[in-house]
Amino acid sequence: MKRSTDLTSIEVRHGSKNYYLLTIIFCIGLLAFNSQHYFDNGVFDIKKITFHHAFYDVLLIIAIPGCIYFYFDKRIKVIIDNTGIWTKKYDTVPWGDISYFNSSVKENSGEKTNHLTLMLKETADRFEREISISFNRMDVDFKKIRSVVIHYAEKYNIPDMGHYKQP
Repeated sequence: MKRSTDLTSIEVRHGSKNYYLLTIIFCIGLLAFNSQHYFDNGVFDIKKITFHHAFYDVLLIIAIPGCIYFYFDKRIKVIIDNTGIWTKKYDTVPWGDISYFNSSVKENSGEKTNHLTLMLKETADRFEREISISFNRMDVDFKKIRSVVIHYAEKYNIPDMGHYKQP
């Protein structure tokens, strides 16, 4: 689908990915530390393999490719433009389908997660429905995202119910 490229459109991707890199390093370090358990005087001893150690080693080995995948992930997570708001989960939500919106921020352990909540109008094939889009560790500041949403909300007469902090 061809998307608009005007100045009021925005593409949001996953931002700071250093935690994936740190997780990879941590997993490799744990594997190296845990593998010492399998050796006796520098010689591998198969009798020292226990379910407990092997289970955690398998979990760490599975975690590393997943972290590498997300570290290099450059896919677009959200697009906001003149056609509406696109996400992989909800596809495109046209501006005409939105009855009102609000946004909120929640802090958990010092990390902020912003939410954009859209209330969709009732149509012949669906009841009134609420959609919540989370923005956590994105490459665009949420104030910029919210300003683009407000631009289109004013254009399409969609009420803004404000921005608040969740408990």
